[in-house]
Order: sequence, then C-alpha cells, then structure tokens
Amino acid sequence: MEKSPKITRRAALGGAAAAAGLLPLAMRPRPARAQSRSYALDPREVASGVWMIEGLREVFSRENGGAIVNIALLETEAGAVVIDTGSTGAMGAAIRSFADDRLGGTALVINTHHHPDHWFGNAAFADIPQIAPAATIAACTQFGSDFAAALYAILGPWMSGTKPHPAGTATQNGPLEIGGRELHLTELAGHTAADLVIADSRTGTLIAGDMLFLERAPSLPDADFSLWLQSLDRIAGAVRPSGTIPGHGPYHRDDAALLMTRAYLEKTRARLALAADLGLTRSRQCPPDPCPNSPVSAPIPRSICARSCAVGPIRKLPPCRWFRRAKRPRNRQNPPARIPACFRSAPFAARLATCPAALPRGWIQAGKFPCRARENIPPEDLTSDHAG
Repeated sequence: MEKSPKITRRAALGGAAAAAGLLPLAMRPRPARAQSRSYALDPREVASGVWMIEGLREVFSRENGGAIVNIALLETEAGAVVIDTGSTGAMGAAIRSFADDRLGGTALVINTHHHPDHWFGNAAFADIPQIAPAATIAACTQFGSDFAAALYAILGPWMSGTKPHPAGTATQNGPLEIGGRELHLTELAGHTAADLVIADSRTGTLIAGDMLFLERAPSLPDADFSLWLQSLDRIAGAVRPSGTIPGHGPYHRDDAALLMTRAYLEKTRARLALAADLGLTRSRQCPPDPCPNSPVSAPIPRSICARSCAVGPIRKLPPCRWFRRAKRPRNRQNPPARIPACFRSAPFAARLATCPAALPRGWIQAGKFPCRARENIPPEDLTSDHAG
C-alpha cells in the first residue's frame, strides 16, 4: 500500500495563504499558460484559381500577430503566384505551407508596396523569385531595419526569426505570363511612392494592394492625396473587374472599395486643410468630428480613423504642442508671457473668439483671448502628435 505524500505545516500554510491572496504576486504559484502563436489562416477561393487570405480589419497588435493584410494566391501550372507575404516570417511560412499543400508550391512572389505588413514574410520564400516595383525595393532596403525594430516592439514573440528580405527584381508595367496564367501589372502611386496593382486576365480579378481599402480607414503615413486620387481615376477608367481583392477589407464584386477609398481621401484632405488653416495640431484635427465614413462602406472604428488621421500628411503647422499648466494669473490684463504660436495666428484667434475650441478643464489658456469654453479632451491629446 502506497503512502500518501507528507504535507508539511509550512507547505499547508503557504497554500492557504496563496489561496487567500495573502502572498506577494512573485511568490504565488503560477498556472501554466499555453500561448499559441501559430497563424490560423483561412484561404478561400474567390474566383477560379484565385485564393484570398483575408486579414483582420485592425492595426498591428500582439493579439492579432500582424495578420491584418489581405494575401492573394494565383494558381498556375508552375505553382502559386503569391501576392504579398504578410507581416512576419511565421506568417510567410504559413502562407507557403498552404501553397505547397494545395497549389503545387510557389513559383513567384510579388510585393505590391513597401509597407511591412505586405513583405515581411518574404524570408519564408527566400529561394523563390521575388519581384516588386523598383521604388518599392529601394524603400524596403532603406527602411527595412526601422520597420523590423518597430514591429518587434509591437508584435513581440510573433516576430521571432523575422528578418527584412526585400524583393530582388524590379517589375515592369504590362503583361506577365507565368505557368500558363497571364497577369497584367500596373504601377501606380499615391498610397506610397510606388503601388502595384495586378489584374488576372483569366478571371478578371483585380488585386489592388493598398490602392483600395474597404471597411477600414486607409493608412496615410506615405500618402500623396493628389497622386492617389489620380490613380483611382486610372483604376476606374480601366476595364471593370469581375471582383476585387483590396489591400484591407473583404472581396467584393462592385465598386465599393473604389468609392469608399475616394470618399475617405477627399473628406480627410478637406479636414486636414481646414485643420492647417485653423492652426490645429495633428492630434486635434480628428477627435472632435465624426469619422469620414462612406455610405457604401460599413462604419470605420473611431480608433482606426483617429490613427489614420494622426499620421496623415499635413503641411507644417505652428508649434502648438504645449500649454502652460498654472494657476489663474492674478492680473488678467497681464497673462503669462509664453503664448503658443498657433494662438497668435489670426485664423486660430478668430476661431477662439467664437469659443468653439479651447483647453480642457484644469488648464489655462496662455494667451489674451477671453474664450473660456472647455472640451473633454485629455491633455495628452493636446501635447503630442500621436505618431502612429
């Protein structure tokens, strides 16, 4: 007969204390946690031989592992043409595994532009030919290390083993035949300095990269609004596709992404111009107003909209990043001498005079204006540029 293990008085007291929450956190027994960091990709065939892996309509986070981008795979006799490879080496490996199992391997990798969620999986295809616009290759080479540092900080362990691997060959505008499948490549610009869109001649499917967004705010850190809108005109003037895979958002068979992207850019550009005229900082240009949604798209989450606007291009504004926290001056005729430059500008002064904008409660205006209206905006929104 086996003897039961002996339980000491110290162990019993320690267990009781832990159960009661009396031990410091560092001394309490920790339950084992299985943290899965594999990508549960769900490829689906949206047209004959055209597969799509739809990304989450979110921004980078440790919860999603960077799986926020759409991936397209085109089936050919020579293997798959993989269009964009995801945000991490592990995501690229998961994409390649599907191509190996279902599509006869990979014949070619195409990167649509230089944002890291579209090419940081390239290393998983290191032995496969990879092509991208020349300007994209140059930007990937120049900024790859910076992108990697940023993503390691955001995604943490998901980035394990990921190294920047820019494409090695520049694309050419025009037809491209591979494995019996003909594609047509068109290099545009606006979202970045070089944005590639691919049309599949067999099915009429357009793989638009980040030229088109649907149900997600377009990202604007490298955007040129005028070029982007001109590029949208070119897309609209081409043969209407049978279906579209945008860079972010669902597959669709109408003009929803084109209409939504155009509406968002036009409304955001108007908002940025107004913000600049009023002397507002980037951090204040979006929060007071509703997100510039399009009637053809589902509402865009406010957090995504604010992020998009905060990093968007805007002409240089007066330095309005600080306000003075102080007690109300005893002599109202002689307020503190430090006056932000934007308060001294005529347009902003005129707007303040009508009281639609002012400082949060607990802060005083370091200027000569009589307006004392308040907004429920936290001080950090007035003192930083929210760079992404």
